Amino acid sequence: MKKNLILALVASFILCFVGTAFAADIPNPLDIKFDGSLTLQYRNDNVKNVATPGSYNGMKILGVVNATKNIAEGLDLYTRFTYESISGGLDGSKGYGSALDYANRQYNGTIDAFGLKIASGTWNWTVGSQALTIGQGMVYDNGFIGKHALPYAIDGKGKLGAVTTEVTYAKTNYEAPYKNDTFYVIQLGYDVSPQFNVGGFYTKWNPGNPAINDGTYYGINTVYKFDGKTSFNAEFAKSNYNVDNKAYIAGLTYAFDKNDKVSASAYRSEDLSNIFDSNFGGMTTAPNANTKGYMFSYKHKMGTDTTLSVAYDTYDHINPAAITGTSNDRNRTKVGVTFVF
Repeated sequence: MKKNLILALVASFILCFVGTAFAADIPNPLDIKFDGSLTLQYRNDNVKNVATPGSYNGMKILGVVNATKNIAEGLDLYTRFTYESISGGLDGSKGYGSALDYANRQYNGTIDAFGLKIASGTWNWTVGSQALTIGQGMVYDNGFIGKHALPYAIDGKGKLGAVTTEVTYAKTNYEAPYKNDTFYVIQLGYDVSPQFNVGGFYTKWNPGNPAINDGTYYGINTVYKFDGKTSFNAEFAKSNYNVDNKAYIAGLTYAFDKNDKVSASAYRSEDLSNIFDSNFGGMTTAPNANTKGYMFSYKHKMGTDTTLSVAYDTYDHINPAAITGTSNDRNRTKVGVTFVF
């Protein structure tokens, strides 16, 4: 079965390029459902406060294949294969850091998520290695890839009355010599009206590293849709540490039509406001912990399955004596095309 699964994953990459007409002719004896994406991105990082300041650029290519196999009513097996290629000066070899989305070269190009999906009544459960986001991502947003990027978790999403609820218990999957962390999360959301949603979360994080104190994180967030074109989102997060413990982000999105939209956000993410991951540092949607700045983006749907995106963000470090966050300043420009299948 393992051999057949690998062959099926390879076939799915082929389908991405040859189109659905040919896809119908490829046999799928295991009845596995596939989806995924391929992203081609040019990136330029203009970096200060490092040993070799300057402009670093190159190409990032990221491929993701998801496979799902139904084995019983309300019960599916899932897995994910990821691979990233990077060129130019973005891999950390030129002296400024790294734009890699995986922890180490030997952990790239692998099945990095797998487990069971269970539908029970109004609740959906995922048990296994999986990507997780807390709130809008100011505290924890594990969008990384690779063998040791994702935690093992039990995650349930459902409703308690009118309140959308998510509960999570998770353990990291670090490579040696790191000791694994454990954490649990409660997230709640409520639709005040069709246009207005409010939410909140509570997280308890227990680091495996005895040199790091346990962390408690909580936050509130909101999304408000002014009309069919304009929406506002915001989040505030705070940890139990005595200093550098707050984060916020607020932004507007405007859709010109069904194909084009722009967004702009301002953020500030203090050093100890978000969860520290031993592989990747601060886990936040903002560019990095211990930074403040702005983010701008434009997205254009070139077709049903293809999207062009252009993004520019800035960050300036806040505390030069940061414990977990960055201490450099950076401007980033990203231009990419994503194909989904």
